[in-house]
Amino acid sequence: PGLGGILVLYSIGLPPLVATILAIINLIWAIKALPETLTEEVKTKREKEKEQELNKSDLFNLLRKKPTLPLVMVMFSTLTFAFVGMETTILLLGLKRYAMSDFEGGMLLLVAGVVAIITQGGLIRPLSKKYQDIHLALVGLIFLIIGFLGLTTIHSQLEAMFWVAPIAFGSSIGTPTLASLLSKQAPETQAGEVLGLNSGLASFMRVLGPIVATAFFELNDSYPYFLSVIVLAVTFMIGLILMNLLSKYKDVNVLVDCIN
Repeated sequence: PGLGGILVLYSIGLPPLVATILAIINLIWAIKALPETLTEEVKTKREKEKEQELNKSDLFNLLRKKPTLPLVMVMFSTLTFAFVGMETTILLLGLKRYAMSDFEGGMLLLVAGVVAIITQGGLIRPLSKKYQDIHLALVGLIFLIIGFLGLTTIHSQLEAMFWVAPIAFGSSIGTPTLASLLSKQAPETQAGEVLGLNSGLASFMRVLGPIVATAFFELNDSYPYFLSVIVLAVTFMIGLILMNLLSKYKDVNVLVDCIN
């Protein structure tokens, strides 16, 4: 975002051109560097389980038996909904409140990017070793709620940068820890389906979030952020329920047996 804010000063078409080049480089790197996670061992194990108990391998049957999975998915989706809504409207808010320039918009998103890099690159690893994923996710939600409330009060670039920082921190803590929690809860042989469904729901939220956020912005420039606060507050409550389930049944198999 910061680079885009600088490049747009030279040409309005330069940021998307550079973004395209970076995306191509990223694609080539991913093809060469990322290994296949579905190993032959997992494939064989999965095929045997399907032959023995076809019904139990059904994804929706799994979600019914493991309520922790849909709860994590809901939390991940609502967090995504709130964050992309902010991404869509923050520049509109700055333009309306204090006539934000393209460069200032880039710098604002640069702040969010720097906070995300510091959090995910330096803080998340030691924190995840010391605290449980669900606890970190709840902390991230608290920072997001604080940041969204703060955005409703901004009238300058400095204020906007100040309140975007906790949002970036909260998202950078909440998103990876929820993804980690989901992968730990999913059975090895069905991890692909579970993570794929979660990714699909998040993608839907990336479409729905901007639509809802801009519609609310048309009514009042603070409404998208108040809506996000409400959504995240509900998400926090869901997180408390999930935390209770995880603490009560630390062994996922015990939870499944109790439900069955």
